[in-house]
Amino acid sequence: MNKNRQTNEALIIEPHFSIGNVVTHTKYNFRAVVIDVDGNYEGLESTLMEMSDTDRPDANQPWYHLLVHGGEDFTYVAECMLYSDSSSEPIAHPMIDKFLVPNLDEGRYQPNTLMN
Repeated sequence: MNKNRQTNEALIIEPHFSIGNVVTHTKYNFRAVVIDVDGNYEGLESTLMEMSDTDRPDANQPWYHLLVHGGEDFTYVAECMLYSDSSSEPIAHPMIDKFLVPNLDEGRYQPNTLMN
C-alpha cells in the first residue's frame, strides 16, 4: 500500500500517528497524546520561520496537536520529531477528558465522542 499520494498542490504523506496515540518528542523527551492531525504545517509561516534552520522541520509532513504530560501545555509538532511511546503510563493533563477517553489496554486513548 502506498502511504503517500500526489495531489495538484503537493505530496501528501499519510500520518504515522492518529488521535489518541501517545508519543514522545525526540529532542525534548516530553510525553504527549495526539488530539488532532494536520496533513502538513497549518500554523503561521512566521512561526515556522522563527525556528533556526537546523531545528526547522519540513512543513510538508504531518503535524500533530498534542497535550503535553504533566502540565497544561498544548503544542504543535512535526512527525519527524516524534516516536511512539511504549510505556503504559497515562498522560496527566487537565484538558484530556475534553478530547479523549482512556483506553490504555490498547496503548492509546479514544476520541471523546461527546466533544462539540
